[in-house]
Amino acid sequence: MRFSLVIIFLYLCSNLQSQSIPDSIPVFKSIKKIEVADSLVLALKLKRKSLEQFPEEIKNYTSLRYLDLSGNKITRIPRWITDLNTLEYLKLSGNDFTRIDSTLMGVGLKYLDFGNNELDSIPDFISDFDDLEYLILWSNNLVYFPESLGKLSKIKKLDLRGMSISYDVQDPIKESLPQAKCYFDIPCNCHD
Repeated sequence: MRFSLVIIFLYLCSNLQSQSIPDSIPVFKSIKKIEVADSLVLALKLKRKSLEQFPEEIKNYTSLRYLDLSGNKITRIPRWITDLNTLEYLKLSGNDFTRIDSTLMGVGLKYLDFGNNELDSIPDFISDFDDLEYLILWSNNLVYFPESLGKLSKIKKLDLRGMSISYDVQDPIKESLPQAKCYFDIPCNCHD
């Protein structure tokens, strides 16, 4: 089992830029089935488990680097998430979030996925995510994009697809993040 965990860790460190861990890589998909020391758990994939909140047990996995809670019904991020000092990859797509919580500022995330939620704005404190390389926000209700978005110096990918964002808004975002690949849909000039 330790050998599998070492492989997961090496894979995460070398391939974070691929943005996902293929299903062929062994990761823990149920907290109840974990039979190793908490400090050896590096990846949890708890997708589509009908969770309404972060399971409390997660805070015991102090070496956790990858956490996928996508496709649940979560609306809030617990304060104890800042205790997960090694967490780099957090996938929360397909939940019921209406805002990005400032609690996440204490976590050194490189990958943050809030795609397919109910967000209507990106908070000004987004620039405090110093290590963030991938910000995935597709299919939300975003109407506000703060200037501080341009201060994400390490950002490599910004995904804003699935929303009608005019070229007048897209262009300044792209200009403020010249090092990043920014993904948008073609805006509609439709009238209701």
